[in-house]
Amino acid sequence: MADSSVTSENAPSLAGQAYNSINGVTDQSELSFELLLGVSVSQFPSNPLKGPLTLLYKRSAIPSMATGATYNCTNGGSVTYNESSNALSVDAHNCREDVLVDGKVSIKLSNVVGEPSDIGNWSADIAIIYTDLTVVDGELGMRITGDMDVAYDQTSMDNFSASSSGDSLHMRYLESGSVVLNTLLKPYDFTFGQNGVTSTSGADFIYASSGSSLGDISYTLETHVPFESTGANYPHAGSFTVTATDGSTVTLTALDNTNVQLDLDLDGDSTVDETINTTWVALGDAV
Repeated sequence: MADSSVTSENAPSLAGQAYNSINGVTDQSELSFELLLGVSVSQFPSNPLKGPLTLLYKRSAIPSMATGATYNCTNGGSVTYNESSNALSVDAHNCREDVLVDGKVSIKLSNVVGEPSDIGNWSADIAIIYTDLTVVDGELGMRITGDMDVAYDQTSMDNFSASSSGDSLHMRYLESGSVVLNTLLKPYDFTFGQNGVTSTSGADFIYASSGSSLGDISYTLETHVPFESTGANYPHAGSFTVTATDGSTVTLTALDNTNVQLDLDLDGDSTVDETINTTWVALGDAV
């Protein structure tokens, strides 16, 4: 794990990157792909949770899918599907549809109440294993390896809550086939949900990455107040602290959906040494 320090210069970048790390597991959906007939998925986001949920929803709509069978993809490659009691796995072999998919995801459900559906009322505990699951869309891609245990409870499409945790989640961001950002959460714990147009999210994890504008870095993130946002707006409430390996910290507090306050403890003595007032947009630009 690389050594790290919070400084006046890197605090905005560090805080912005840490917030993006929460989004990377809770609601990121910049990449999407399709696994065609047999394992048909209309929108399988790069979000590590939403993708497997989409597989569950689509599986229930295709009762004729043969377990253990291999299906050819439209533009080359194949996909193998396997199912057992409350479990399924999808193993893609350079499957080319609109995008390229390779690798494997396995999903096992327990304590299921109701029928898994994108709009219905259901709940379950979900164990997910990613084995180099890779999605490439044009020049950009993502590869995920690791485990995730989820407690999911949904009453409708726009009303759900979830918690997810795991020992390790390794996400590699690709550009033109090369890894440009290498991130590792180990261990991690996330909570997130939606109630109508209001979304909440929070996390606690140990993070390490290489390839970002911050260089090789590691830190611990602890959420004090879950982030809350309305619609597509930035969060109007929420707070977390990032602690570097030398004990220095930066605490991010959402003042409203435009403005953010950063409190810096540069020497790890639990006293605020500097306060930076900035905006969500500026934090995004600093990453």
